[in-house]
Amino acid sequence: MIYNPNAELTEEQMQVLSEDEFLEYLDQKAEYLKQFTKPLDTHHLKMYNAASGNVDNVDLKKLKKLGRENESIGFDKEMDMEWKEKKHDMLKRVGVKNVKTHRSQWFD
Repeated sequence: MIYNPNAELTEEQMQVLSEDEFLEYLDQKAEYLKQFTKPLDTHHLKMYNAASGNVDNVDLKKLKKLGRENESIGFDKEMDMEWKEKKHDMLKRVGVKNVKTHRSQWFD
């Protein structure tokens, strides 16, 4: 079973699937949804760890390291977006009237 975000299965259709097909469908849906997620920062990682009741210094050190890595990944993505916006502004100042940033904006 292949996951299609434009036509998700209904409850009745999911109940008809075998267990292996259902799990495969869920795996594909999770893989699709991962592209829209943002990694957790240090603060939220510590909060979830404390809520689970697993408070240990070794775990906290690992969580801090993982949180710093996640924050740097998020920061890099934000910088890329800011740079794209600045680049478009620079092009408009030079005299370029239409900056086509996405294929859906291409029309002739």
